[in-house]
Amino acid sequence: MAEFKEHTRARRLPPVGACVLCRASGARGGLCAPCAADIAKLRRRASCPQCGAEAGAALVCGECLRNPPHFDATVSFYPYAHPLDILLQRFKYGGGWQLAPAVASYMPPPPACDIILPVPLHPNREQWRGFNQSRELLRAAGIKPRDNNNTTSATITRTTDTPRQSLMPDAKQRRKNVRGAFEVSGVEDKSVVIVDDVMTSGATLNEIARVLKKAGAKKVTNLVVART
Repeated sequence: MAEFKEHTRARRLPPVGACVLCRASGARGGLCAPCAADIAKLRRRASCPQCGAEAGAALVCGECLRNPPHFDATVSFYPYAHPLDILLQRFKYGGGWQLAPAVASYMPPPPACDIILPVPLHPNREQWRGFNQSRELLRAAGIKPRDNNNTTSATITRTTDTPRQSLMPDAKQRRKNVRGAFEVSGVEDKSVVIVDDVMTSGATLNEIARVLKKAGAKKVTNLVVART
């Protein structure tokens, strides 16, 4: 019920031409100039190069040193904070696929890689939401899911329709929730970039990286708009 209420509430998008955050008129790409400026002020100067957590210097954080994740790097310029969090929620839960260009403008450019793919949704979840937000971000940024031969032979599939990660009480439960939820193919000896909108505990991306590494990927990098 809570999930339904969130989904319904977020669907109340402003009229065309109004800012999606403050509803001021004259917005371009979904945002007025002051709200866009507020988001720009959030941009971080330093973060852990492996997990993307905010840090005082661009050094691997203590948590990654104690419990190394399966992924090798995370690229993200922004924290999941107001007002960017509202923009992401209205894009992701509000049926606001038309906000993809506005959200994609805060996504870092992808690093050099062999393969770039969006985090997959289970078909049931994608049908409920109406779109895959990670795929829409790639499309809005003009980046086609690809490998270095310009084909899409590499795949990541979500085979288990797990409960939403936001419903899990802690990081341990998040890790358990997505364990074994993905299958991959065509990634042997490839460097892979995985695109998502938000990285919270990192459990989903870490599970994807685990499966990718098990299938022979040589490097996995997360590319996300915002990092909590």
